[in-house]
Amino acid sequence: MLGTVTAQFSDLADALYKRGPVEARPYVELIAGAAVSHPSPLITPERLAWVVTGLGFRETDWGTSKDLDTPGPGGTGDFGARHRRPNPNLFKVPAVYRGVANLPDEHGRVYVLPLHGRGWGLGLMQMDWEMENERAQVLLPNGTPAWTDPRFNIEGGTEIFLEKLAALGVERQAIAAFNCGVGGVRAALTAGQNIDANTTGGDYSRWVLEKLAGWGAPAVAA
Repeated sequence: MLGTVTAQFSDLADALYKRGPVEARPYVELIAGAAVSHPSPLITPERLAWVVTGLGFRETDWGTSKDLDTPGPGGTGDFGARHRRPNPNLFKVPAVYRGVANLPDEHGRVYVLPLHGRGWGLGLMQMDWEMENERAQVLLPNGTPAWTDPRFNIEGGTEIFLEKLAALGVERQAIAAFNCGVGGVRAALTAGQNIDANTTGGDYSRWVLEKLAGWGAPAVAA
């Protein structure tokens, strides 16, 4: 069994390196390792590795996107304020937002920013500071946030995708939910909208799936 898993990992990493995006090449062994070590009855390890590759490419161009505050696995993105009730464990509340006093609305919500002072999206796969805060606050032994470590971030992103897949049961829906959440996908479906209606750019899952097809990723299992 160990030999089979090792061969599967090696073949998968090799395929990702040869056919996947150049930007992902530094991380193909981590992607393949995460896929092989996170078995799911809903998706094959091969397909999972390619989906994760597509997600990381969409999120940060595997750390090369100019939208990050710093290039590489330690970069953050998504810098706009969110409208939330204050939570001192998660958010900081600017006194002024867009030139206007940041006062609570009738529901007690104000404009907030991440407590850590950078973007909401963390690292290669843009783990969300608010939505994935338990993961986001893990520290390495040297005190560095674990999300800056490529292995931790890729494994976390893989787990997050699999959680969405378990909740929704359909790969494309889970890909969209990686961006807008399970609630965002369900709201779109309930309203009779396109599955990507609540995703960034309105095309998130379509874009990822088109990339997978272009890379020659294995098809979704019947």
